[in-house]
Amino acid sequence: MLSPLVAVLVGRGIALDNGSRSAGDAALASVVGFLVMVFAGLAAASALGGTVSDTGTSVIGAGPLVGFTVGIGLTAAGAAAVTRADTTAVPVADGNALRGAAVTGTATFLVFGLGYTLSVFLASALGPGGQAPSAQSLGFGGGLFNGVAVALVFALLLSPIVAVLVGRIVGDRAVEPTGGAAAGGLASAVGIVGLLVVVLVALVVFSPAADTGGGVGSALPLGSLVGFVVGVGLTGAGSGYVAAR
Repeated sequence: MLSPLVAVLVGRGIALDNGSRSAGDAALASVVGFLVMVFAGLAAASALGGTVSDTGTSVIGAGPLVGFTVGIGLTAAGAAAVTRADTTAVPVADGNALRGAAVTGTATFLVFGLGYTLSVFLASALGPGGQAPSAQSLGFGGGLFNGVAVALVFALLLSPIVAVLVGRIVGDRAVEPTGGAAAGGLASAVGIVGLLVVVLVALVVFSPAADTGGGVGSALPLGSLVGFVVGVGLTGAGSGYVAAR
């Protein structure tokens, strides 16, 4: 489940080194890396005397594997494209530095969140019965809504790690540590808000017809969301401060 996050890191790294073809190269690198990881893991499990069914997961089927692979490739390509745009078009050291940081943070969080949602959604849609069995334990409804709900949960749990990355990116541009902290905090807070808005809309769109929206609202209370945004913002601020130093 960490693969979309790794795809963001791979996409950014390749874009910084590889010029205009970075999006395609990042997608290819992430797809190959993901498939090697999956089959190496299965080979290791088999060598230890286990089988695929012993892992307790039914998502390692042909359909879910294809869906997750496509999602990861698109995530890496998106991260590379954002990085290329970030290094050429976003203001760095002028009066628009904070605005540039907000754009960078929002774009990075959206690439990660949408890529994660797409990956899990495709894996769910192409799996047996069109749903992800692991989502049942999270208390969400059936069908494709499961895939989007699971993506939201895991994207939120991994958001502080993304905030560290965003803080590092924008903090490197700051002249003073306080400026790096401000840029990192703003970029991360705006980015997580953008991610929440997009995925909450997706939850409403893909919610089962019988669900009037109460399930989403009760699972994601406003107070908890505000606290999470503050925590992610502080994480980005700390990362930006350290990077600026």
